[in-house]
Amino acid sequence: MQRASKLIGSLLAVGICLSPVAITTLVAQPSLAQSQAETGETLVRKIEQLIQQARQYEQQGKPLQALEIWQQLLAFAQQVKIRQLEAAMLYSIGFVYSNIGQPQEALEYYNQALPIMREVNDRRGEATTLNNMGGVYSIIGQPQQALNYFNQALPIQREANDRGGGSNYAQ
Repeated sequence: MQRASKLIGSLLAVGICLSPVAITTLVAQPSLAQSQAETGETLVRKIEQLIQQARQYEQQGKPLQALEIWQQLLAFAQQVKIRQLEAAMLYSIGFVYSNIGQPQEALEYYNQALPIMREVNDRRGEATTLNNMGGVYSIIGQPQQALNYFNQALPIQREANDRGGGSNYAQ
């Protein structure tokens, strides 16, 4: 939850810089931008609501509904070039795919999230993504590859003082 609040704060700072017309033009999804009169704060509240809704769907065992929301938010983040939000949404999509037993899709999204995590210097997100990639490789029977990712994640987790392995990153 703390990561989401931090992310929303960053989004608010960027959102205020975007004109309502630009937001409306960039976002085709009606749930994100209803009218030209929307403010950055209103947009941030909508994004926050969508994140909460996706989390609720995951908790209720409705991963496909959560996935749909994560994908909407990913498209938005890519359109307005909010790299930190993009990385978090790529991670979240990978996380859902991992949980529904689609490891190749999970790896595809984790592999997209990882360089962005590094770009925005999100060390905790980087460690968590590496750790989850290790978990996926372990599940698909590639223990050496899994160990490689776990070994990359461990020093970053220590650096970030993340004793829990970042298991609740963006979740």
